[in-house]
Amino acid sequence: MKRAAAHLGLAMLVGLGLGAASACEVTQGYDAPTASGDSDDWAMHVQPYVARRCATLDCHGDPGRPLRIYSTEGLRDGEDRAAPLTASELDENVLAALGVSPFGDAATHALILVPLAPSSGGWHHVGGDIWASRDDPGYQCLSRWLAGADSAASCATAAANVPRGLP
Repeated sequence: MKRAAAHLGLAMLVGLGLGAASACEVTQGYDAPTASGDSDDWAMHVQPYVARRCATLDCHGDPGRPLRIYSTEGLRDGEDRAAPLTASELDENVLAALGVSPFGDAATHALILVPLAPSSGGWHHVGGDIWASRDDPGYQCLSRWLAGADSAASCATAAANVPRGLP
């Protein structure tokens, strides 16, 4: 009787172990993140555009909004609004940008599809269509950054063409 109980206990432990191991397996259809936005490239090229276009207090510079972005024009983590962004704020911006679509690749990432007009293959954006087409320098800036490509020229053009007094 003791031996049967011991075998039953061992079988239960093995069954639990196999069940736990299978619960940790990656399920079919799961796509690992493939967007590769670089933190240094964000700080040098993307941040100036995003700060002007998206990070005001009435938009993504609001901590309660999806894709919260720190900028000198909007939300700050500290008290000194005149100080340059900290490394922590920039890192948080990168994490927020990549995190809006953690399982998408650069071409299907929500960061570029939400602001893109639905007539050009984009999704609905509560703040309205930001880019009319994929040719817009802002779209090029963020899509190139997500793909790990050189985004300097497109981001500089995008930042220079942001109208004041948005939306």
